[in-house]
Amino acid sequence: MSKQGDMLDATTSKLTKLTSDKNFPKDNQAKIDSLQALAKTFKAKGDAVGYNVAVAGLQDIAGETTTYIAAKTKAQKAREAAKAEEAKQLAEAKKKALTRR
Repeated sequence: MSKQGDMLDATTSKLTKLTSDKNFPKDNQAKIDSLQALAKTFKAKGDAVGYNVAVAGLQDIAGETTTYIAAKTKAQKAREAAKAEEAKQLAEAKKKALTRR
C-alpha cells in the first residue's frame, strides 16, 4: 500500500494547489474531503482494495477539476477579449460620430 500512499500524497498535493485557484468548483471540496476520509479509514483497516478505490476517486476528481479550471479560465479570457474588442469598436464608433458633426 506504499505505492498508493505515494499516489495519494501526490494527488493531495495537486488538489491542494487546485483548491487555491479562483475557478475551483467549491462543491468538489466535500467530495475531496469524503474521499480523503475514506482513504484514511481504509488504510487504517489495511483494506487495500478500498484504499485503491478512494485514491482512484481522488485522482479522478483532480483530473476533472484540472480540466474544468482550464476550460473556465479559457472561457473567461475569451469573454474578456470580446469585451475589450466591443469597447474598442464602441470607442471607434463614438469617435466617427463626433467627427461627422
